[in-house]
Amino acid sequence: DAAHTDTTLCRDTTTGEVLSGSGAAGICLGTSSLRFKRDIASTTDGLAEVLKLRPVNFRYNKGYGDSGGREQYGFLAEDVADVMPKLVGRDAVGQPLNLDYMALVPVLVRAVQQQQQQIEALRAARP
Repeated sequence: DAAHTDTTLCRDTTTGEVLSGSGAAGICLGTSSLRFKRDIASTTDGLAEVLKLRPVNFRYNKGYGDSGGREQYGFLAEDVADVMPKLVGRDAVGQPLNLDYMALVPVLVRAVQQQQQQIEALRAARP
């Protein structure tokens, strides 16, 4: 976020620099261009993994997030670690600490694509 319009801390995924600001729509922006990537493969995670996730509502404990000021929506890192461990960061002793929410987006898109394939197959099978 070039304007640094809020107090969210984001880490530039290319340089490692920590910046104040969140980018578009409150989301930390990453480097997306093909020219910065290698070993590219289509994701295989999708509908099966999404169906195993447990969305939750919660309030943060005092001293974390907004200290419980409002109800939040999200996931528990422990739950996600059982389904997609690559998306979960861990603390110094290996306990689940955080979740890469942006990395969930491609999995969700893949799940929608898989559902659409199922819908199309059902339509084609109808007399």
